[in-house]
Amino acid sequence: MTSRQDRNQDSIPKVIHHTWFGKDPYPKLVQKCIASWKKHLPDYDIITWTPDNFDMDICPWVRESYEAKKYAYTADYVRYYVLYNYGGIYLDADVEVKKNFDPLLNSAGFVAFLHDHLTGVVLGSVKGLSYFGDVIDSYNNTSFLKGGVSEVEFLESTLIRDGLLLNGKFQEINGFCVYPYTYFPWTSLSSLGMPLDNAYALHRPYGSWRDSYIYSIFNRCFSNNYELFNNVLNKTLGEEGTRNLINKLFLKK
Repeated sequence: MTSRQDRNQDSIPKVIHHTWFGKDPYPKLVQKCIASWKKHLPDYDIITWTPDNFDMDICPWVRESYEAKKYAYTADYVRYYVLYNYGGIYLDADVEVKKNFDPLLNSAGFVAFLHDHLTGVVLGSVKGLSYFGDVIDSYNNTSFLKGGVSEVEFLESTLIRDGLLLNGKFQEINGFCVYPYTYFPWTSLSSLGMPLDNAYALHRPYGSWRDSYIYSIFNRCFSNNYELFNNVLNKTLGEEGTRNLINKLFLKK
């Protein structure tokens, strides 16, 4: 799956894909996020992938992660599979859209940095994007039970082959756009003080992959009030002052 015809295809279709493999109903955060998709992307179709409409035996990674109830890892495979086969935009269920995605559609695909690495919480592509096909091939040859692999490792390796630099800056590789962190920032301590003017969406980590219940509760409380904290700190300390404070208090050992 390595042909380079992605530039010649149509723009990214207006389809939102997301996954939900557990049996629990949507929590309030996820309901809020999906409501934001409908508000800012009113002409986009939304497809929810579940065990009812996705083949959970498609490969060992999917079957093993699903049986282990590690649904975030199941979703790691499914996001690339559905985008490769159908095209559109993938959103994690805890991504809140802040403005319309139409300006991002005129490319072969896109992803964004999480500081100096990529993050797959928001992805877009035309149908048949070769880079995502390469990621699928990597998953098809990997057992989840062996562990030690994240989906961004597969994506980074195939993009680095064609010139990606892990520098956090905008790059275009064969029509595929890699955006800076400011396009899809996480509501985390590491991003406090960052201007949100360029943000198309905020990732409000629900933390379903975390083992610590206490961590998840703390993180959700902080995430829900992130924009308030960010605005107050920016107005009082400025971006540089906020970063220095956060680094001193929380991020530096």
